[in-house]
Amino acid sequence: MTFLPDDYIAQATADARKYQGQWTGTAGTLAAHVMRLIRERERILLMLEEKQHETRLSGDGLLATGDVHPSSQAFYDLLNQIRDLHASKSRDYGSEHDPLANIRNGAEFVGIEPWRAAMVRLSDKVTRLATFNRTGSLHYEGVEDTLLDLASYSLLALVLFRQDRGT
Repeated sequence: MTFLPDDYIAQATADARKYQGQWTGTAGTLAAHVMRLIRERERILLMLEEKQHETRLSGDGLLATGDVHPSSQAFYDLLNQIRDLHASKSRDYGSEHDPLANIRNGAEFVGIEPWRAAMVRLSDKVTRLATFNRTGSLHYEGVEDTLLDLASYSLLALVLFRQDRGT
């Protein structure tokens, strides 16, 4: 599970190493912080990987790797990533009893159905991608994260739509 692209981390590491010998001044202080953050990121990723191996059995993903075309396997891997992303964000945004509480609360606040509130958030992601198409860059959230969120909000909108319809 990676939230920052590997090429971004590699560039940040290279940039920080330029100043590694100058641990004084603003540039040196920032370089030291970047290096610490990169080491902490690696430690956390290793810890998550170890934890995942402890709790997951072979084949308990949406589809186990096997005799599958690499493109399909990449798709299934993304579905697993979306599942993990949903679980993580539910802990941050949901409530103890409702993983979608934030969407429901926002919908109630403006007086619309929860699935429509998910569509508003989905629209924000489409707008972000339109900005990327127009400018070639994004400053807050990368294209991959935006596309994953877009897929997630599509599925959340469907879940909430079905719940609203009692299906």
